[in-house]
Amino acid sequence: MIAPCGFRCDRCVAFRRNARTQADRVRGSAAWAKYYGLRVPPERIQCHGCLAGEVTGLQFPARDCEIRPCVLGRGFATCAECGEYPCRTLRSRMTACDEVVRRFRGKIPERDFARFIAPYDCRAILEDLRKSQPADPGHRKGREGR
Repeated sequence: MIAPCGFRCDRCVAFRRNARTQADRVRGSAAWAKYYGLRVPPERIQCHGCLAGEVTGLQFPARDCEIRPCVLGRGFATCAECGEYPCRTLRSRMTACDEVVRRFRGKIPERDFARFIAPYDCRAILEDLRKSQPADPGHRKGREGR
């Protein structure tokens, strides 16, 4: 399950299947604080995925995300399908994620990297998706021909 921005929801510490118990949420909250500087209380660590829509009471999916409505409005599943890839908004997110990847790759246990860093390496995830897409230039126009 890949979010429009390229995050791997199925591997995210906040995704509902990965944040079932209080211990899961505490572990996820601590990892986000340690690696990303994000202070999210464990009780707010739970997401149904941004394609599931808003869930009352939870911090995720982020209500102010600019990427999700853009991707959905163009009729794509992810930014990888867009002819404007990577746009300014996506580049900003990629740059932030790239910095975390660079800072921790090879410097923390591989298990921690795979669990807490790799699911948010949107550049690598989206690039892999782009490589696997058809070469048809019309494919990246979207349902509305943008």
